[in-house]
Amino acid sequence: MNPDFAYLSSGTWSLMGVETKGPVITEETESLNFTNEGGVDGTIRLLKNICGMWLLERCRAAWGQTSYPELIAEANASEPFRSLINPDDVLFAKDIASMRQLINRSISLETFYPEDTDVWDAAYLHFKQVTMNH
Repeated sequence: MNPDFAYLSSGTWSLMGVETKGPVITEETESLNFTNEGGVDGTIRLLKNICGMWLLERCRAAWGQTSYPELIAEANASEPFRSLINPDDVLFAKDIASMRQLINRSISLETFYPEDTDVWDAAYLHFKQVTMNH
């Protein structure tokens, strides 16, 4: 066990955490929704389930399986930090229409209410690129 090691197992949903010698049960871990799971050789995996590729894959399905290079090009062409959303909001577990509803109410950096679906999609793509690089 390496105390300087953290892991991220990413897929549709992602797991982020560290390996510990014993459970970490505090008010802080509870409030942050961390879990303690059994690991190899009696260790404990202190981890958090976080949003992975689910949002991107749901959008790709709605867009007709747009390629990753196309998505990255669109994100790069977008205005930086035009809007930010909370990818862990429960509405993202639903469909594209619910995602647009959430994006509409999550904009806090500036007023941004595009009526064009392509503009919404571009804003979302930029957000994914920003969060995947930071």
